[in-house]
Amino acid sequence: MDYEGFKAEVTTRIVDREGPGACVRVHRVRKNNGVMLDGLTIMREGENVSPTIYLEPFYDRYRRGADLDSLTDEILALYRSRSCAGKIDIGQFEDYGKLASGIRLRLVNYEMNRDMLKDVPHRRFLDLAGILYYDVRDPLFSNASVLIQNSFTEMWGVSPDELFETAERNMLLFEPAEIWPMGRMLSELRGMPDENTLPEFPLYVLTNKSRMFGAACMMYPGVFRQAAPVIKGDFFVLPSSIHEVLLLSPENVFDGEGLRRLVREINEDQVEPYEVLSNNVYYYDSEKGEIRIA
Repeated sequence: MDYEGFKAEVTTRIVDREGPGACVRVHRVRKNNGVMLDGLTIMREGENVSPTIYLEPFYDRYRRGADLDSLTDEILALYRSRSCAGKIDIGQFEDYGKLASGIRLRLVNYEMNRDMLKDVPHRRFLDLAGILYYDVRDPLFSNASVLIQNSFTEMWGVSPDELFETAERNMLLFEPAEIWPMGRMLSELRGMPDENTLPEFPLYVLTNKSRMFGAACMMYPGVFRQAAPVIKGDFFVLPSSIHEVLLLSPENVFDGEGLRRLVREINEDQVEPYEVLSNNVYYYDSEKGEIRIA
């Protein structure tokens, strides 16, 4: 069964299981870096919000032999675990005063997002761009966010500069930068609280408190100046993903082009296309206090 047939069959099976009161549809969703995914939603009468479940990973598993009934069960289980019955008050997005503390900053690749950037307030940073989003802090909508469009600034009567100033204050307050040795980060990810059980790595991880969209820390004022004493001077910045970057002393680099090639290979093989930040490598000059593309 090809992908189009798979989407149609999954939709039919979910409609059969959920009954006539459920509106099941598959729509195209634009993600970061221009990536387009097929999102399935299930909406019932009286609801105006539903979790979006992306079908591509399920089709990949189907092609590897997964049973269609089991995949349908998983999709429905995922929907029920994320679903919240009722409506979200769209009118709340008209009151900037109530939303201001939830404005956040995200860093994306400029060239890969040219079309999207036409519609949103943004600031250039090297080969990247800072954009804004609203963090929906309602516990019913875990990790939900709303991208801030140009039309929002008109509706709120707030300039893009003021929005970025607000986002910067919020990020420093709620999402402060953290610089961790790679060994410590790996210890935590592996559930090993004693970082000394791992070898010392010449790498440091720069991210934020929640580790969501933590690459935005690159735009925090003074963050690289604060990192320089930790790394003892200049350093390379490797764009690991939109969630974090890696800091590496030049003493540990024998081939700059090899470093760029390594970043490209990792982006191609290990990072989701919509989480890639850049294929470039950056260099921070601690004496000049400047960061540039290496």
